[in-house]
Amino acid sequence: MSKSNKSRKRRNSNTTRKSGGKIDIPWVEKYRPKTLKDIIGVDAKKKQLVKFLEEFPNQRAAVLLGPPGVGKTTLVLAAARDMKKDVIEMNASDARSAESIKKKISESTKTRSITDFIGSTKGKIILIDEVDGIHGNQDRGGVPTLLEIIKDSEYPIVMTCNEWLSKLQRIYKVSEMIKFRSVHPASIRNVLKDVLEKEGHEGIISDEILEKIAESANGDFRSAINDLQSLVEALLHKERILEKDGGAGARIDSTTKELLEDLNSTRDEFLSIFDGIRQALGSTTIAGARRAIGNIEMPNVSSNFQWDTILQYILENIHKISRDDDKIALAMDLFSSADQMLGFVKETQEWSLLAYFINFVAAGIASITNGSKGGFNSSVDQPKFRFFRDSSPTELLDAISRTFQVSHRDIKEELFPVIKHMLIQDDGVFKKELQEWLDLDAAGKRKISKWAMK
Repeated sequence: MSKSNKSRKRRNSNTTRKSGGKIDIPWVEKYRPKTLKDIIGVDAKKKQLVKFLEEFPNQRAAVLLGPPGVGKTTLVLAAARDMKKDVIEMNASDARSAESIKKKISESTKTRSITDFIGSTKGKIILIDEVDGIHGNQDRGGVPTLLEIIKDSEYPIVMTCNEWLSKLQRIYKVSEMIKFRSVHPASIRNVLKDVLEKEGHEGIISDEILEKIAESANGDFRSAINDLQSLVEALLHKERILEKDGGAGARIDSTTKELLEDLNSTRDEFLSIFDGIRQALGSTTIAGARRAIGNIEMPNVSSNFQWDTILQYILENIHKISRDDDKIALAMDLFSSADQMLGFVKETQEWSLLAYFINFVAAGIASITNGSKGGFNSSVDQPKFRFFRDSSPTELLDAISRTFQVSHRDIKEELFPVIKHMLIQDDGVFKKELQEWLDLDAAGKRKISKWAMK
């Protein structure tokens, strides 16, 4: 076998790609530093964060301030891993009201994780991503609530922020400020070369191309690695076509213009979340649903929050494809397994297990659509769980929580979309059985009826 053919075989066997429904680990996650030792070039920031965590509660909160993709969240996760702490993560832009922030953090800190039970962690860190997206201003909404939480929290609070904002001045004043700068293109280029070598693709892309990717990333490691993976996948795809048509040894000329065109065409293949959910729900096989989910465009593929959002979209719309209670029950079991797997991935940062999450979600969809004609002709509704947080009946929450021993948050995000849909479609039987089962008084029954009609 020639040297070029050996090289090509090695590259093809190691490629992380979407092919035939198979979804492997995104490079941005595969090569995310797992420990503080793995993170280079920010020694002062590492020491500052570790000192803050070790000396808590002398300082109760920290803000990591800097552009997207420079490693703020990665630094927090690595520190948590080294210090054997669980991370409770939320995205500030998801907090639609001050009260929802309080509830989410309160419920999360009260819920015990798998690692709590086996004794492998020592405490928690509350990570609030993109705090600059929080609703309200200095005096109203989320900022005063965050200040209250910072004051009372039994765990250190770490916030990430992309830019300095005047509305967050009061938070900055009570927080340890850890400032990041944009990463120099030379540092990004070195990381890209390292990734190519580890994937067995050294030499497939010229230094000129790597320079252009690094420069166009504007200091964003994550964006650069995603672009690199897209280019390699596009190039290998064309090589396979040429090999098939022209025989062994066929190579594609990796010119700058051609590769940049590959990147643009690869991006065009991505689906919006609405189109991706529509295709997934219209699939009649696990492979088809898995392929659609894997092609949903994500600005930050490393965000647990975005994978969770996809699951919430599916939960919101799943009843539009079937009213068979048995099929839906089976699907909900699979979605529950998917949610547990995503939580485990988040806790352990073992992103090699992400494929199992996607498989569970795809299997849940296929368990309903298998044997049907397929196709999803309805509109895709946005998840309503965000709005349930402030309008849902306390009586219903408390009763279900007592019965199943689960948090209010889990009930609102996973059960309420299903319950509300069933109440809306109900002829009166389900509502009566639900009220009797939960042993609600007259006031509680009225509130459930009113809530179902909102």
